[in-house]
Amino acid sequence: MNEPDLKRTRRNGQPPTRLIERLPPHDLEAEIGVLGCILMDSAVAIPECDIICAEDLYDLRHREVFSHLLAMHDEGIPIDMLTVNSRLRDKGKIEAIGGIAYLSSLPDLVPSVHNVGQYAKIVWEKARLRRFIRVGTDIVGKA
Repeated sequence: MNEPDLKRTRRNGQPPTRLIERLPPHDLEAEIGVLGCILMDSAVAIPECDIICAEDLYDLRHREVFSHLLAMHDEGIPIDMLTVNSRLRDKGKIEAIGGIAYLSSLPDLVPSVHNVGQYAKIVWEKARLRRFIRVGTDIVGKA
């Protein structure tokens, strides 16, 4: 009678399964909300976004735009559609983020600049979950 290989068999008798590929937690609408609010009124929006950094945004286009918006704010450059477009074009990034059409669509997708704090909180929470998953995966991999 063949004994089961205990090194290869799970406790429930099922063979080990491969890790399931899943999309990490993110909320593109909240990211768009943050960017749209900053483009609408940076003086109100940027202080409300101090809980997040560019790396907290999941979409790479959003990271790029957010980092430039923060840099412009820090440099004292007024933030509006023309100045942001000019900066991204000068840095060779405007096409990478989807062009002026995508950039100009961001404020249109936001109902109110006064909700930016909530959008930033959602972005921060999703980023935190991704960090937890990354750390947990690293721990499981080392175990």
